Amino acid sequence: MARWWSATLLLCASYFCMAGGALTVAAASALCVVQFAVGRRSGAKELLALAMITALCLWFILDIPAIPAHRPLRAQSIGEFFWAMVQIGSWPLGRSIPTGISLLLAGIIHAPSILLSVYITMQRPTLSDRRWFVVALTGWTILNVAATAYGRGQYSMASRYLDVFSISLVLNCACLLYLVDFASDLPRRRKLAFGAVAVWLLLVLSGAFEKSRRDSAMGMTDRQTVGRIETENLRAYLTTNDINFLANKPHFHIPYPDADHLASIERWSRLSEQNLRIDKWSVCRG
Repeated sequence: MARWWSATLLLCASYFCMAGGALTVAAASALCVVQFAVGRRSGAKELLALAMITALCLWFILDIPAIPAHRPLRAQSIGEFFWAMVQIGSWPLGRSIPTGISLLLAGIIHAPSILLSVYITMQRPTLSDRRWFVVALTGWTILNVAATAYGRGQYSMASRYLDVFSISLVLNCACLLYLVDFASDLPRRRKLAFGAVAVWLLLVLSGAFEKSRRDSAMGMTDRQTVGRIETENLRAYLTTNDINFLANKPHFHIPYPDADHLASIERWSRLSEQNLRIDKWSVCRG
């Protein structure tokens, strides 16, 4: 019981760690449902615990603030949501290639974790078996991909999200290495396993190298251009106090998507700086 409460507290703490923290609770809830389905969990106490975790998940999701200025960033259609899912799933390979090929690459990249999760579920290991963590982490990555695709749509490949996507690459590589160890007793399967690892690593590493070589240079150039535009608009507002220099601007042409909120931040900053100067003057005179 103490371990369960400790795990629940950690799940609650994850909500405050990152924007997708609520998805950790969702992944835990989904894992419990799978374990119920295969007969590894049963009874009224287990159902009560599942109900509590599910309620926490719903509470956290409903508690996430909806920022009106972020609505245009969301996927505006099912097609855009699907396209964003494919782009995220095929990263770092499929950004500038046809959707069909990107979908195939996404399947290749994530096949190890998905297939291993299905295999582990079919094996029905005991609840103390650490392989359940693979199933939970696979579900967590899928939920994060879906949430990012929905919440950011065509902007889902921004660099700030790549650290989360990188976790899925590490997970799938680990699943491939597990496959090699699993097939070690049979020479033919062992050769196939090594071949699968080699092909997977070749695809992912070559894609990562190409992304670093091409996109990093382009990204720095684009960021320099956007940063100059943001600086000019903000400087013009600070000089003239005219909100029109911030309002009705395209995305990324001001440092914050909501012009009124940005203006209020700047006014508060200047007021705080003025008060600080007054306080310093009072101290000096005292």
